[in-house]
Amino acid sequence: MELRIKNLKLIIVFILLLSFLIRIAYILTLDNTLLTGPDAGMYDKLAANFLSGKGLILNDGRCSFRPCLFPLFLAGVYSLFGHSYLAAKIILAVISSFTCLLIYWLGKESFNKSTGLIAMGISAIYPKFVYYSAQLCTETLYMFFLVLSFLFLIKYRHSLFFFHIMLAGMFFALASLTRSILFAFFPLVLIWLVIGMKSKKKAFMHFLVFAFTILLTMSPWIGRNYRLHHAFVPTTTEGGYSFWIGSNPLATGGGHCYSSDSTAFDKLSEVDRDRLYYKMGFDYIKKNPSKFIQLAFNKFLRFWRIYPHQRDEIKKGVIVDLRIDLKYVIIGGISFGVILPFFIFGLIVSMFMWRKVLLFHLLIVYYTLIHMMFFAVTRSRAVIMPFIIIIASYGVLVLLCGFSNNHLSEGI
Repeated sequence: MELRIKNLKLIIVFILLLSFLIRIAYILTLDNTLLTGPDAGMYDKLAANFLSGKGLILNDGRCSFRPCLFPLFLAGVYSLFGHSYLAAKIILAVISSFTCLLIYWLGKESFNKSTGLIAMGISAIYPKFVYYSAQLCTETLYMFFLVLSFLFLIKYRHSLFFFHIMLAGMFFALASLTRSILFAFFPLVLIWLVIGMKSKKKAFMHFLVFAFTILLTMSPWIGRNYRLHHAFVPTTTEGGYSFWIGSNPLATGGGHCYSSDSTAFDKLSEVDRDRLYYKMGFDYIKKNPSKFIQLAFNKFLRFWRIYPHQRDEIKKGVIVDLRIDLKYVIIGGISFGVILPFFIFGLIVSMFMWRKVLLFHLLIVYYTLIHMMFFAVTRSRAVIMPFIIIIASYGVLVLLCGFSNNHLSEGI
């Protein structure tokens, strides 16, 4: 199922340039001498400390609280161009634009050229992608590595070329070193391989290669963490705190940071603090199972919400949203609000080829469930939007072909 389109390469180049120009235009509307948000401040400080010889360490002594790759990216930019936020944003705009091209290739490999082209066009103008290309946060770099990893996984399934599974593992590791949430997903790749391959033994052996490549790529960071903490810390020590944020007496399901009894943490190591936060979260769940179910449902709604929460609080035991900005409602409505029904339709019409898109399904379900356990904001969904957009684009293609049979062709 394809659309007959002439000058495909020219269209791809046009969309690629358009995506870059949109991102640069947005960046130039900002005050690029300031940082936005606490995450950007942390990554900037980590990069500055690394360049000053202190290492990837925050000023309060936390050595492994955040993943390493984005601060190292910033450190590389700062070493070349000085402490320039603008330079970092321009490079992120380039990365974001090329991610649109990767989304085309992934859509082409997963479905067909028409799906890939539609997905690339949507990605070029999707507001969240444009926004995060201008923020010194992990989203843009993470999506680049994540889409690359999935692209090579899909290519491996088509070709069974051994090198593809190794590249997939390497880019998966780089994505995990950019945002640690991905790391626990890698066992699900085995499910995808076993279901999709005739030889289960070969699937298992190649999964071991995939897993070994991940661990090999991450080994410098894992080794560094073991040297500092004398414990196995494959990614970060942030997980426990993030888990407790979503499961404590004041939790609303969002990502608001709460203070805890600091005296309980005074003499604990960074790793022990991480474990204590996990324990506190699980203890709360055990004592309040009905509240946990309520929070999990609220996190699900937050994750799939069309527009972002601006602020919320609890009033008389009820979660109340405050300060809903109309512009975010409008932007969300004309972006994700439009994509969502096509995504649902794409899921339905692609059911007959479910094995081809099972990897996408596993990632989307994994992200939904993990955020129902931790905490959820619409920002959490942004990094899996490439896969949602590809499935939505297939839904668009089916509708276009259904309404325009005269445009059907065997290929573009």
